[in-house]
Amino acid sequence: MPIVYPLIRRGASLPAVGSTTYIFYETTTGKTYFWDDVNDIWREMTGPTAGVHIMPCDAAVVVGDAVYTDGTGTLQKACSAIGVTRTDPAEYIISQKPSATTCVAVSDGTVSGFVGLTPGAEYFLDLVAGGITSVVPTFAGGFDYLQNLGVAESATDLGVDVDSTVAGLS
Repeated sequence: MPIVYPLIRRGASLPAVGSTTYIFYETTTGKTYFWDDVNDIWREMTGPTAGVHIMPCDAAVVVGDAVYTDGTGTLQKACSAIGVTRTDPAEYIISQKPSATTCVAVSDGTVSGFVGLTPGAEYFLDLVAGGITSVVPTFAGGFDYLQNLGVAESATDLGVDVDSTVAGLS
């Protein structure tokens, strides 16, 4: 039986069923499922919820971090800086952290809880581990590559659409 975590519904980002939605990420298939409490069955998440995954994460990861999956399947802070031991491109933005080592990761959807985003601005992977920035990185700034992570929908919400196409700058 998979480990299941209760999540608080945010707008249309999770299925509209019951008062609590349960979702889980199946690591062997890479699929995410939710509990349909109307029909009492597990259903595969598709459409706008398909980009939401529950995954193990490093204890240092916090909500809003840009992260990648390491060789053990654990989410780590992503960074595009030259000279960093790991400079893996980001795969997700963290939207929730139900436990110290479990994260809700979003590759396509809205993540809330930011402060001071510029509405309409594009955001990129930053030099700082886990960070995002609206300043377009340049090679002179010490970046290995340029990766678009999404567009700010408001001062607090980032429309996440992690770009898997990464432009190398070095």
